[in-house]
Amino acid sequence: VRTLRAVGKDGDHLKLRLKDGAVSWPAIAFRQHGDAIAEGTLIDLVWTLTNDSYVRDGLELNVLDLRPTQTT
Repeated sequence: VRTLRAVGKDGDHLKLRLKDGAVSWPAIAFRQHGDAIAEGTLIDLVWTLTNDSYVRDGLELNVLDLRPTQTT
């Protein structure tokens, strides 16, 4: 997680910038709270790709579920 912030009227959605190697993606997580994650956290996520006209390049990850990566 490069950046995250709460968005929406009640702050119950997350706007994120996610990085995987050299690639960086904008993402939105509806009805998710950032209590368990912070900037710099490694996460596992389930997502779909959406075409969003509000995003500069048009593509955004729609995060369906996320959690901090479990290390063993």
